[in-house]
Amino acid sequence: MSIPIDRLKSIAKELRPYANTSAPILSALSNHADSQIDIDTAIRKSRVGPHQNQNATKVIQILNAWGVIKLNHHDARVLWAANDLSNLSFVVEGLNVAEEMERLEPKSRLVVTLPPQSGYIAQVLPEQGIEYVKIEETTDAFVEVAAAAKQRLAIITPFIDRAGLEWVSVLFNEASEDSVEKILIVRNYSDFVSCCQNNRDIQIPPSVRVFDYRKDIHECPNGISYETFHAKIVLADSDIAYVGSANMLESSVSFALEAGVIVEKEASASVGLLVDAILLVSDEKT
Repeated sequence: MSIPIDRLKSIAKELRPYANTSAPILSALSNHADSQIDIDTAIRKSRVGPHQNQNATKVIQILNAWGVIKLNHHDARVLWAANDLSNLSFVVEGLNVAEEMERLEPKSRLVVTLPPQSGYIAQVLPEQGIEYVKIEETTDAFVEVAAAAKQRLAIITPFIDRAGLEWVSVLFNEASEDSVEKILIVRNYSDFVSCCQNNRDIQIPPSVRVFDYRKDIHECPNGISYETFHAKIVLADSDIAYVGSANMLESSVSFALEAGVIVEKEASASVGLLVDAILLVSDEKT
C-alpha cells in the first residue's frame, strides 16, 4: 500500500458525513486512476441518487483538497492509483458500518481472536476499516457471558486442552452464584478425563455436570459410525450466548484467528433451545 494508513484514516473521517455517497464515487474514480474524467460522468457512474448530488459535490471537493484528484473546471485528473482508491473506499465503508451499528444498537456483536500483531491478518485489517467496527476479544466475550448467568451456564466445546481447561474453570467460577446450574458438554469424555488427569492442578468446580454428546450409529450409509458435534457455544440462561469457531484450546484463546458472535434476547433464546436438545441426547457422566 503506497498511501499510509494514517492518511487514509484522516481522509475517511472527513468523508464520514458523506459515507453513503463517497464510497460509490471512489469506486467510479478507481476505474479512471491516473487519467482524466469529467466530474459529471464520475457522479453519474457512481449511481448516486439525485438527492445526493450536493453531497457528491462536497465529496469531490474533499478529495481535491487532499490531493486525491486535481480539479480543472468540469474535469478532474485522478492522481491516486486504483488500489489506493480501493483502500480508501474500504476505510470509508468501515466507518459507515460502525455508524449504522451504533444507530441500530444490534443484538449481535463480532467476537475475534487475532494472531499476534506481527501476523499477516493484523497488518491488513486496518486497511479494511475493521477497526471502526466494534469487536471484542474472544476471552472478554467468554467472561461477559459467564458473568451474566443467573440460572444456567452451559459451555459446549468439542476439544479441550490445558489452556482450555483453565478457561472452563475460570468461566464456571465467574458464575459464582450457587443457584447457577453449570453444564459442560464435550464430544469425547475419555479425552476430557485424560486432560483433567494430566492437569490435576486445575480444578473444575465439583458442581459442574459433564455431558458426552457422541452417539453410536448402527446403520451408517456414509461410513461414519457415530453422531457428534463441532459447535462451540457459551450460553448464559437463554439471554446471551457466544456462538463461533473458538474451541477451549490454547490456540483459540491466544493466537489463532477465531471468529464468532455474541447474540442476545430472541437470538440467544434459539441457542438455548438447541442446547436443551443436545442435553436430551447426551449422556451425563458426572
